[in-house]
Amino acid sequence: MNSTSQHFDFKNPVGLKLLYEQYSSKLYKYCLSYSKNEERAKEVVQEVFVTLWEKRDSITIEGELEAYLIKLAKFKLIDGYRNNKRREKLYASVEIDKTPVPTPEDHLVFESTKNTILNAFKALPKKAQKIFFLSRKKGWTNKEIAHNLRISEKTVEYHIKNSLKRFRASLLPQE
Repeated sequence: MNSTSQHFDFKNPVGLKLLYEQYSSKLYKYCLSYSKNEERAKEVVQEVFVTLWEKRDSITIEGELEAYLIKLAKFKLIDGYRNNKRREKLYASVEIDKTPVPTPEDHLVFESTKNTILNAFKALPKKAQKIFFLSRKKGWTNKEIAHNLRISEKTVEYHIKNSLKRFRASLLPQE
């Protein structure tokens, strides 16, 4: 360390306070010139001194202390910029839910559709009903259904496929 760095013993609270008083204004102006945001500039200055304090036992400063502090502020600004860009990218990729609020008419359509599907389910053969129920409501695999009902997996697949086909057909407008 050179004489400037030794002048401030930032490893104790009094030295850190003196260092803050000496350099915070200069760091603030530096940060403000890049961020163009007073709050962000203040945050970065605080982050610099917090980092300095938290890492006081492991930091070795080669050269001018002021240059070290400015470099630390620069890295904090860059990190903040990168994090903002990541956040913006993330928010841009998330679609805002534009689902309209359901109306009473929507409720009627929902009830009608539910009844149509329920009627289609009741019209299925009993074996198909049981297989579809175990698959969709209980979450059983085709293999589990086949084993428990002592039928082949192909039979299970057939009944599920056929049930879905009937549900779709019941929902299509009748010509």
